[in-house]
Parts: sequence; structure tokens; C-alpha cells
Amino acid sequence: MTSDTEGFADSHAVLIGVSSYVHAGLPAVPAALNSLHAMHDLLTEPVLCGWPEEGITVIPDPSSAAELGIQMADLAEKVTGVLLVYYVGHGKLTEQGDLCLTVSATRPDGLSLRLTGLPWEYVAEALRNCPARVRLVILDCC
Repeated sequence: MTSDTEGFADSHAVLIGVSSYVHAGLPAVPAALNSLHAMHDLLTEPVLCGWPEEGITVIPDPSSAAELGIQMADLAEKVTGVLLVYYVGHGKLTEQGDLCLTVSATRPDGLSLRLTGLPWEYVAEALRNCPARVRLVILDCC
């Protein structure tokens, strides 16, 4: 990719990093914000990727899974070029073995996980409904 911002007019990157948690059972991940900022710097580096600032949404320490899911879905439905989603933080499996992406207020046990975390199935649905030519997800979680 070049540093020509016109090439990114129909593309968007959503960068999410969760480093702090309010409930026991999910230890802090201080390095998550470092990774979030490093990914932003990599994407905006003119020689490497050249993404314009307006083509990147950075979401540090979201507290509401519902609000995060809605924000991601709203962004995804407008992208026709490349949609890049990067998530760094804890990933937890539900009792059924399904992945949930955590947010700062996630309660990590039982049904609470599905209610306070962002189930992967919702992210996947937003990606399937996205008109982007290319959909890329990078998960940096356990």
C-alpha cells in the first residue's frame, strides 16, 4: 500500500485494546495498551502502511460490550474496501466453548460472561454483513 490516502477512502481499521478490568478473575494486561498504540503506529507509518488517521478508530478500554458491538457493527456496515479489526485483551470461553471478547466491565463467570462480554458470534455476524471486499481480524488474546 502507498501513503496515498485516496487508496484508503473506502477502508477502515478498528483497533480495540483492553488493559484493565474491574472484576476479579480477569487480571490487568498493561501491555495491551502498548500493543494498541503500536498497531496504530504501524498502520499510520507512511512507508509501511500509510493509513490516514481518519481511517482508524482506536478504542482503549471499552467498558460496555453492547456499545462496543454496536460501534463495530455501525463502522463495518459502511466499509467497502478493507475492514481491519484488531483486538488485544482477554478472550474467555463460555461454558459452551464459545469465544467472548472481554471489556473492562466483563464478569468472567457463567452466564455473566455472555451478558457482559462480546460474544464472537456477534462480531462474526457483523463481519458477514459487512460489504467490505476484504475483512481481516487480528485477535491478540488467550
